[in-house]
Amino acid sequence: MRELRDELGLVPAWYLEQASKELGRSRACLYRWAKDGVPAATTPSGFQFERDHKAAVFEERCVGAAWKALLADGAEVPSRTTWYRAAGRDLSEIERRYARGGLPGARGAQLRLERREGGRGDALIADHKLVDLLVCLPGTAKPVRPWITSFMEPSTRAIAGLAVSVRPHRGVVLAALGEAIRERPELTPAHGKPWIVRFDNGLEFLAGAIRSAAMDLGFHPVPLRARSPWLNGKIERWHQTMTSELIRRLPHWTDGPQRENGSLDVPADVAPLAIETFTELLLEWVASYNFERAHSALGGQTPAQAWEQDATPLRLASEPDLRRYLLECPGSRVVEARGVKFKNRWYTDAALQDHIGHRVELRRMPHDMRWVEIYLNGQWLCRAMRHDEASAAQRQRVLDARAQAARDASGIARRAKNRARVRWTTMITSHTPQTTNSISKEEAHEVEDPGAKMLKALGLEHRRGQKRR
Repeated sequence: MRELRDELGLVPAWYLEQASKELGRSRACLYRWAKDGVPAATTPSGFQFERDHKAAVFEERCVGAAWKALLADGAEVPSRTTWYRAAGRDLSEIERRYARGGLPGARGAQLRLERREGGRGDALIADHKLVDLLVCLPGTAKPVRPWITSFMEPSTRAIAGLAVSVRPHRGVVLAALGEAIRERPELTPAHGKPWIVRFDNGLEFLAGAIRSAAMDLGFHPVPLRARSPWLNGKIERWHQTMTSELIRRLPHWTDGPQRENGSLDVPADVAPLAIETFTELLLEWVASYNFERAHSALGGQTPAQAWEQDATPLRLASEPDLRRYLLECPGSRVVEARGVKFKNRWYTDAALQDHIGHRVELRRMPHDMRWVEIYLNGQWLCRAMRHDEASAAQRQRVLDARAQAARDASGIARRAKNRARVRWTTMITSHTPQTTNSISKEEAHEVEDPGAKMLKALGLEHRRGQKRR
């Protein structure tokens, strides 16, 4: 390089590029060497990383910290520059990632195969997500972060069912599973009983109630390895999409801008969303995700389009079988004139008219406060709608049931009154009584007064207009 520079006045670019590749140095470094000479420390040393050196890097989780530790222990180690150069040459990518982040960090440098999901409806994957958002609960002032328990159909990436709760438990999991199996065309195309359900090792997924549901519905529960979120990567990716497209755009997002004292930088007049409002927004976004949002992993199709193009037959479940997977409400309720009261809301249905005064059990979805399922003595009775959510047809059926009950009661009272008149007629007449609705004035005058009859028998016949003595 010096000879070319002295002869030509410059170093050709092609020569500099070739020298950079052969020596493994940058062009700036070669220019510096040509000007100032090659430093003694950069001469090849022949040092290579041995197993003990790699073990020190893994133990310290850092190449520099391993060099310092070996130097402090009195081991023979080269200069720091030579050590770093040998580490970059002798440590593989998976070893470097494992040293920095352990096995989870090394997953990114391992070969992977895509799981074969089969046809539509063959499998479901489930997971929880603690939402990075503050919402308000009814009757409480302190905001909380809600949980979302969701089930995804992996072959089409459609969200089959979900449940929003304050704390996930086995009842919430069963409710979300029932929603994933039930047919809800306004929310998702996915429905039907799966053959396999994959989930993590949370206690609410491993409960005995989940195993009982697996036996009833005929699916195989597959718990995944603990602390291995990459095994449920599709639903984890959906959580990221939900956060970026919905959660971060709502007020009181916990990862949003903060003030110096650590509180969220939100205007004082903007209150956290009510959990019911958040649930409505979430369900709207899920419907848009299933029917309108194109997915790159599906070749630009929406989950609904991928579902319709798959002709795999489904295993359907009846509605009575799915009602058992609703969330049981604590305690029981007495049916009153306004229906049943739950969380300061009144729910009613036409079928409750004949059961006023009876004690019933309630079941519901943890996030849907519009309706509750009513059970009487363990048997399903009706679905009661909230007063302000009932449609005009549902309200009319309640009014019709009330009017019919009033007509039935009026008919019973009228028949009882007629029977009483017949009994009185029998007491004061000797002939066979006839059932009548009323007695005319003429018939009343023809009936002899029992008191007058007694006076006549004693010879003290009472005459009209005369006083009795």
